[in-house]
Amino acid sequence: MTPEQLERRRASRRAYNERNRAEVLAKKRAKTAEARNPEAARLYAAEYRAQHKDELNEKLKAWRKLNPEKVRDYGRKRRAAKLNAPSEPYTATAVLNVHGSNCHLCGMAVDLTAPRTVGRPGWERGLHLDHVRPISRGGSDMMDNIRPAHALCNLKKHASVED
Repeated sequence: MTPEQLERRRASRRAYNERNRAEVLAKKRAKTAEARNPEAARLYAAEYRAQHKDELNEKLKAWRKLNPEKVRDYGRKRRAAKLNAPSEPYTATAVLNVHGSNCHLCGMAVDLTAPRTVGRPGWERGLHLDHVRPISRGGSDMMDNIRPAHALCNLKKHASVED
C-alpha cells in the first residue's frame, strides 16, 4: 500500500468516526465490556457462529479459494506443531530461488504453470514442495529440508526417507 493510499484510508476512517460517533463509542464500550467479561463474549461469539453458520462457511470457502498459499502454510505449520517439529516460514518462490525448479527426485523440470491440485489436468508435473525427511519421521519444516518435486514423484515415494 502506498503512503497516499494509506493516508486516504486514514482520512476516510476519521470521517467515518466523526459521522458515526455514537455508534463508534458504543462499539468501544462493548469491547471494554468483553474484556471485563470474556465468558459472555465467548458465549455471544458461539451463538453468533451457530446462527450464521452457512454465511460464515461461505466466507471461509471464498477466502480459502483466494488464498491457497496461506491455506497450505497454515496446514503445514499445524502439522509440524502437532509433531513438535521445528518450523520456519517459507514460500514456494523462496524454495524455487534456493533449490531451482527441477524435481529433486527425478531431475526433470517442474511445470510451474501446471495445477498443484491432484486430479486436475496436468497435475502430475505440477509443483509440490517435498520434505526430504518427512515430518512424520522426525524431519523439520525448515528450508534445508524442503525441495521442489513433481506432484506424481512426491506422491509415489510414500514418505520414504533419504538417509
